[in-house]
Amino acid sequence: MVLSIIGLFIGAGVIPSISSNESTFGMMSSGDTLYVGGTGPSNYTTIQSAIDAASSGDTVFVYAGTYYENVAIEKTINLIGNDRSTTIIDGGGIGDVIDISVGFVIIKEFSILNSGRYPHRGIFLDNVQQCRIENNTITNNFEGIWLNYSSVNILKGNTISNNDDSGIWLFHSSDNIIEGNAIKYNLWDGVVIWGSLDNTINGNTISNNGQEGIDIAMSSNYNSIEGNTISNNEDDGIWLYNSLYNKIEGNTICNNEDDGIELGFYLYDITSNNNVEGNTISDNKDDGIELGDKSINNDIIGNTIRNNHHNGIMIETSCNNNKVYQNNFINNEINAIDEGRNEWDDGELGNYWEDYEDKYPNAKKQRLTGIWNTAYDIPTGDNQDQYPLINQFEKTKVLQTPLIEILKIQ
Repeated sequence: MVLSIIGLFIGAGVIPSISSNESTFGMMSSGDTLYVGGTGPSNYTTIQSAIDAASSGDTVFVYAGTYYENVAIEKTINLIGNDRSTTIIDGGGIGDVIDISVGFVIIKEFSILNSGRYPHRGIFLDNVQQCRIENNTITNNFEGIWLNYSSVNILKGNTISNNDDSGIWLFHSSDNIIEGNAIKYNLWDGVVIWGSLDNTINGNTISNNGQEGIDIAMSSNYNSIEGNTISNNEDDGIWLYNSLYNKIEGNTICNNEDDGIELGFYLYDITSNNNVEGNTISDNKDDGIELGDKSINNDIIGNTIRNNHHNGIMIETSCNNNKVYQNNFINNEINAIDEGRNEWDDGELGNYWEDYEDKYPNAKKQRLTGIWNTAYDIPTGDNQDQYPLINQFEKTKVLQTPLIEILKIQ
């Protein structure tokens, strides 16, 4: 989805509605603009007093300054700060800093900090939809942003850091877009997706959080995790459990203190039919990818898995019918372990193994196929890669035309 930019036209007193394929987000801002702070004779001294005086469709513009208050938004408005480095809403350690209970709200260009302790948040969306939270700094709260049964919202371009729990929590909230945020140094997880469907987590930097970078849990299905950089988190880069049909694609997942990606079982139900494709997974302190108990029917395809301190991939007992092929396994302490029954090639192409020639010094290259003539034994179980690749897998070639077909054409 191509996200458009909301322009702020103070001179005209109007914020234009969002166009193109985001036309449903935001509102038609043909109302008045109310001002907070500054030196105007009729300007409001608090944000809440301006919101209370506004009508649906109005814009509340807030000049630079620190505003010690807790803001409740119960009408459809645009709340715009002068600049997020100088326009600060400080909750004073009491309650939620901003509580939104109506849809079609836009909030941008604020620093939002110092909510109360559990269960309070920097921004709380409660049973609303089609709000847009953009270009804010959200720090020093219990939770950064909490979406509670709230759907079809956009969180874009925010810095969400140093919160005492997680950066962003989606609780039974679906069809949201989280894009281009810096989510870092939160005490717990960077992003939690809990019982939530069809969300897009795209192009974020998620780093240095106290537990997982992204936690996908409890029947969170059909979510898309694409193009993120997930690094230096104190547990897994991504932990996905009890969830189905999620796509983890094109991410850089590195230097996490536990696994790069862990798919597993927790309390109930299975983890299955998820797609892990085209990621670079490197330098993690434990496994690059771990498939825990009851992870079945998942696809691990086209990833580069290198320099992980333990296994490139670890598949535990009772993890069956997973497909692992067209990956590059390079310089992991152990490239792979499989205790279950899984597929390590697609019948034509397997994986590239950096240690292949050391293990099979007498193997021969099969002419015009791009594969070796000797299967690669996966340690621990009875699994084999029947078609190990001679050269590293290149995604673009395989996705356009299988390598074996290219060679046949040549």
